[in-house]
Amino acid sequence: MINLAPEEKKNRGAKLSEIKTKLTEAYESKEQIFKMTQINEQLEKDLVDISLDVAHEEGSYSLLAEIRRDAEEICKSM
Repeated sequence: MINLAPEEKKNRGAKLSEIKTKLTEAYESKEQIFKMTQINEQLEKDLVDISLDVAHEEGSYSLLAEIRRDAEEICKSM
């Protein structure tokens, strides 16, 4: 590029810029496809069986619910 005329440098620079843009787009496209393929393969390996019974921990009642239950028990015992 050193030995080229200024107009020739401009033309070659534009062509090289265009080529670089196309290569970058192609690379990013392939990279995206590769990442999606990896994600899909990982999802296929890590299947989760949602039909399994899972032990549920019982929660606790709120303070108001406990007081209400206590009051109901007192009334029932009267």
